[in-house]
This record gives sequence, structure tokens and C-alpha cells, in this order.
Amino acid sequence: MKGNAGSSGLAPVVAPRAGWSLILDLIVATLREWRRRHVGRRELASLDERTIRELCLDPGVVNHEVRQPFWRPLRDWRD
Repeated sequence: MKGNAGSSGLAPVVAPRAGWSLILDLIVATLREWRRRHVGRRELASLDERTIRELCLDPGVVNHEVRQPFWRPLRDWRD
């Protein structure tokens, strides 16, 4: 076929724009979630022991939670 790119005669494959948009949306959502976890753990780490106990949280559980990396989901401390 004349006029087509490449020697195979097939037109180049182009990814649909919507596919890239979806991928970028998922990346942005993931980064926002990681940021939310980081901020939440930093705020939790700033609480003093008296405040932690007033919230009926175990200081050991709080200490464990603030040491977790941002990519790990927050756990429910009320367990």
C-alpha cells in the first residue's frame, strides 16, 4: 500500500486519547491518596499520649501506625 508508514503496509497503532486520560486520572488519584495517608499519619504522630488515650486509642497501635509507609492503607484503630 502506498502512503502508509512502514514497510509492512499497516498504519501505525495510536492509543486512544481517553485511555491516557484514564491512566493519568488513576495516577493522580493514587498520589492524592498517598498524600492523604502521609498527612494523616503525621497528624497522628503529633498527638500527645493524653490526647491519644482520650480518643480511646491504644498508644502502641498509634505508634505502629505512624511508622507505616504512605503506600500502606490506614487501618481502623477502633478494632
